[in-house]
Amino acid sequence: MKKILNITNNPNETIQDVRKQLLFWILTITNILGIPIVIIGFIEALLLDQRLTALLYFFLYSPVLVATIFRSKISIKTCAGMILLSIYLLGVFNLCIYGFSGAAIPIFFTLLVLTTVFFDIKTGFKAILLCILSMAVVGFLFIQNKISLDVALYEINTYPISWFTAAAVLVFLGILIIISFGIIQKKMLHSLQISNQQAEELKKLNLQLNQDILKRKKTENELRHFQDTLEEQVKERTSELDKKNIELKEKNKELEHYNELFEGREFRIKELKDKVKGLEDKNFQ
Repeated sequence: MKKILNITNNPNETIQDVRKQLLFWILTITNILGIPIVIIGFIEALLLDQRLTALLYFFLYSPVLVATIFRSKISIKTCAGMILLSIYLLGVFNLCIYGFSGAAIPIFFTLLVLTTVFFDIKTGFKAILLCILSMAVVGFLFIQNKISLDVALYEINTYPISWFTAAAVLVFLGILIIISFGIIQKKMLHSLQISNQQAEELKKLNLQLNQDILKRKKTENELRHFQDTLEEQVKERTSELDKKNIELKEKNKELEHYNELFEGREFRIKELKDKVKGLEDKNFQ
């Protein structure tokens, strides 16, 4: 089914892309099934001797043909609006011809579904009010005998083509609704799948981030401990160096003292030598 409909799942597509794809399939189905149904309705109207009704079927279907021809040149909402206008006019026309016993209510139901899909919920409620207002006006005209059924419903039920038309309309409207909800459901399920995958990826990233944070905290604690230990070692080393310096200074003082003593001793020895030499010179004289 996916290959037949060519429904692609693009994670980057927007709601406008989905509506554009949906519009393509609705136009395709409307032209493939809608035109034969209009032709069948035309034949049925001729059998019931309703030539004006037969011509009006083609006229009311014309907005769909215009939307198909100029689809690439007009906006998505304009194109969808032309399709919805055609569906609405066909529903009102069917209501005027057959009353509520015809296909008007299924046509209006399809109109409400497609209006909500192509626009929004608020516009869908507005479409409900429009359909109810149309039914109220047509019903009032029937009650006041301003209009009446142009055909006998019993007579319609005796024509095989009438049953074929009813079945074709049911298939046509059913396919429109199924395709609309089918594409939206597929897109929603795909979006949900992507959201779940992103949630799982986010969960994994969050877990990885928590692990990285724990590793970083552990590294920071180790660095802090190393820094504290290093500071203690520096203090101890500095204290040892200070003690060594003090000891070296004391030893330098001792050496200076001994040096002074040696220098004084050498000076005394020299004086004694000079005195001895002087005495020796006097004795020789």
